[in-house]
Amino acid sequence: ALASGVQVAGPMLDPGKEAYIAYMVEPVQHGMTFGEMANFINGEKHLDVPVTVIRMANYQRGLWYDATGVPWVRPSPNLVSVEAAATYPGVELLQYSNFSVGRGTTTPFLIVGSPLISTEEAAKKLADTLNARHISGVHFETISYTPTTPYPGAGKLCRGVHITVTDRSRIDAPELGIELISAIHAQFPTELKTDRLVKIGGSQATQDAVLAGTDPRKIAATWDDDLFAYRQIRAKYLLYGFLPSGR
Repeated sequence: ALASGVQVAGPMLDPGKEAYIAYMVEPVQHGMTFGEMANFINGEKHLDVPVTVIRMANYQRGLWYDATGVPWVRPSPNLVSVEAAATYPGVELLQYSNFSVGRGTTTPFLIVGSPLISTEEAAKKLADTLNARHISGVHFETISYTPTTPYPGAGKLCRGVHITVTDRSRIDAPELGIELISAIHAQFPTELKTDRLVKIGGSQATQDAVLAGTDPRKIAATWDDDLFAYRQIRAKYLLYGFLPSGR
C-alpha cells in the first residue's frame, strides 16, 4: 500500500456505477494491498481465477511506504510523494470539477486553487474557513501557482490553499475531500462546477449532501454502517497483520 494499509474511509460506490476506475462496490479508501485487492475481486466477483500472491517479507499493515526502505517509484505521474498519497484520496474528489488539484505543479494533491479565486483576500478567507474546521492531520495556508498544460488553470495564475500534513496517520482523506468541496462551494457557489463531482466519489447521496450545505462531519458519519460491513468482508482477504497501533 502507498499509504498505511489501515485506512478504510469514504462513501461506498453506488451499485450500478462500476467503471474502469471503480471496478468494485467499495469505499474511496479501501485499505488493501494490490495482492489483497486481487483476492478480494476474485472472491467477491466469483471469478474463480487462479491467483498467486507472493507475500512481502516483513510488511505489516500500518507501515507507510517511506518506512520500508524501498525507493519511491511514482505509481502514477502525479503521485510524487508519500505525503501526496496521504491526501490524494480526498483532494482527488475535486478532479472532475473546474478547480486545480495541483496537477502540473511540483506538489499535486497538496494544493487546491483556481484562477476564479481572484484575490489573495479570497484565498485567505478559504484557508481561514478550512482551518476553523480543525480538520485532523492537516493545516492550510494560502498559495499562488501556475499549473502547466493540460490541467485546469493551465498557464494562469491560480490562488488557493496549500495543505500542510501535520499528522498523516490522523487524516481521513475522503472527509478532507468533502471539507474542501464544501468550503469552496460555500464561498464560490457559482464558480465551482459540480455536475461531475460524483464521477470520482461514486456516491450521489454524498454529493447531494455536500451541495446542500450539510456539515461534512455529519456526512462522513453516514458512511459508518457501510464501512463496518465492508470491513467484515475485507477481513477475509487480508494477508498481513497489524502494527500495534493499527486499526
